[in-house]
Amino acid sequence: MLGRSIVALAAIAVATSAHAQSIKPEEAVKMRQGLMTAIKWQFAPMGAVVKGEAEFGQDMVARAVNLAALSKIAPQGFPADSDMVPNTKAKADIWEKPERFQAAMATLQAETAKLAEIARSGDEGSFKKQFLAVNQACKDCHETFRSE
Repeated sequence: MLGRSIVALAAIAVATSAHAQSIKPEEAVKMRQGLMTAIKWQFAPMGAVVKGEAEFGQDMVARAVNLAALSKIAPQGFPADSDMVPNTKAKADIWEKPERFQAAMATLQAETAKLAEIARSGDEGSFKKQFLAVNQACKDCHETFRSE
């Protein structure tokens, strides 16, 4: 059920992306910060599976599907005018090198889509391996485009 809600949210976000042009920069920052919290909410329990602290089950399938859907929304949180909002961790490179940022987002989307597919298959070993690939995609993007 949660997976369907996230997919519906993603569909609405994609359908309304043209409307995003009229969203205030501060709202875009709030959206992306909330989205990162939602990503962490899905991501952390999967990390516990990789560490052997939790069981792999259907809830991990739902989380992987949700993560893939959220990754599709992520680029919308970085409209051109949101680079001027103070007190964010977003580096100027996001807007100064948009092709690199879009490539990082595409990598995240591809890796999370693979994770969802593998999770559906029930192959825990492959799930753990692919989770590490998703983790690396996140890390690479954060190291390049987020300040501490």
